[in-house]
Amino acid sequence: MYNSLSRVFRNFAQSFTIGHRLRRAAPRLRYRMCDPMDIDSDFYGDEDDIRQMEDRLAAFDPASYWNKRYPAKSACSPSSSGCDGSFVKREPAAGAQSASLSRVVPTAPAALRHRTAALKATITTTTPSLHNPYEGRTACAKQLNESIDTFLARLPPSRTNATDQIPWIYIANPYIPRADRGSEEAPEEFGADVQKLVEGGALRLEMFGDMLREVHDKAAGSQPLPFGSTRKGPSRAAVSKELEIQKAGCVNDLLMLAKALKVRTGKWMLFIPPEHVDDVWATVALATIRNELGVAAKVAPRDARIPGKEHLICIYTYDFSDREDVARVLSRLKEFGLVRTGPGQKQIYYKADAYTYLGIASQNPWGLRASMYSSNEIFAYIKDRPSIVAQSVTNRDKGKEALEKVIKQEEENDGGGWTF
Repeated sequence: MYNSLSRVFRNFAQSFTIGHRLRRAAPRLRYRMCDPMDIDSDFYGDEDDIRQMEDRLAAFDPASYWNKRYPAKSACSPSSSGCDGSFVKREPAAGAQSASLSRVVPTAPAALRHRTAALKATITTTTPSLHNPYEGRTACAKQLNESIDTFLARLPPSRTNATDQIPWIYIANPYIPRADRGSEEAPEEFGADVQKLVEGGALRLEMFGDMLREVHDKAAGSQPLPFGSTRKGPSRAAVSKELEIQKAGCVNDLLMLAKALKVRTGKWMLFIPPEHVDDVWATVALATIRNELGVAAKVAPRDARIPGKEHLICIYTYDFSDREDVARVLSRLKEFGLVRTGPGQKQIYYKADAYTYLGIASQNPWGLRASMYSSNEIFAYIKDRPSIVAQSVTNRDKGKEALEKVIKQEEENDGGGWTF
């Protein structure tokens, strides 16, 4: 029964993508229905309409029209440089990113201080075009015309209280264009549809919840049969096996839907004590604006209600299914000394933003794992595929050409592939 429901859901998920493509194709379809090359088409109107439009065209003077409509702007005609109606991006002043590069937090551990100083020393302003989905959200995010030192001094997480205006402190990778929809998660990929993910995901979780209740009811005891006899329920092992199969199917369907709707971001999560959070955040922020980590990062400000509460830092990657990229970011965090391996070392975890949007947290009612990967699992993945992960790191470090390739790959990846 539930296998058939899962197939129904897959068709439902695919309909989102198909419907989206049909909506995009609709203008072309309407155009074809009224083909201007067809002599019988009424695309141009009747003979009187055509004659009237031809007369207006013959009498039209572009220069006169421009001067009459925009008399105060006649010196800046459409043919003037920079006034063709296209968007001209304001670039930050030269040196804005590298001002005050000598700042080092004195309380930072020696290794972290050294790494932070090295990151600052390599910041450059030669990149011709920068992006910031958080531009305008001055209260809680770094701005393009703001140096990294000014940003870190303005919003130190250990001394910045959480408010409605500052739910998080954000910084974006300026080399990768993204859209800001006001979400508290990663800046959205262009074309992402979070609302449909929430609607479709809620439906799938409801189906899985119904299945859980049915299985538990059957396993609760004997089932009555005709003539007063009884039949024992399924064994515990059989129930457990069936639950795992259905759980895996539910997770795969949710991730499939997220990919199809371009809600593909995810994050590595660090929980940092207040006495160290400013230093760790400085390292993460610097690496983010240098394109050494992911698409963005955020840190929780101070919770005045709970003194000593750890700060959550999220480092976002562009696609939860790209394990090479997920592994690359983890490798960087290890190099920075923020993640350790070995017996007794604390793991960190990676979570898809789709799970956050759907409310899948720890101890959720469906018994689903709240994270996709642990650091130990990804370190094992790196060990098994060292050359692949190393190549991912190398490609990221090759400069402008590699950055353009990363952006192109991200834009071309339309969520194809339905399983993980």
